[in-house]
Amino acid sequence: MAYSGPGKLRLIVDSGEVPDEAKAIASNHKPELLEHLRPNCRPHNNPDNYIDTPAQGRPGWIRSTCRVCGCFIGYRPIAGR
Repeated sequence: MAYSGPGKLRLIVDSGEVPDEAKAIASNHKPELLEHLRPNCRPHNNPDNYIDTPAQGRPGWIRSTCRVCGCFIGYRPIAGR
């Protein structure tokens, strides 16, 4: 789960879809979850907290997003290039 902007949560699973039970729990406890996630977002200097995806329109580059808060971190070249 990640904070995805003011009043928003993003549920993330390794594969498949987010189970309905998880969606219901997140919805029912949204204010508490948001409060818990907001103050903990200091991960931007820890690559373990990055979600890396190929950067569209930028061959050879990766787009990094914070796994905790959902904020855009930046672009960087693919290693070895």
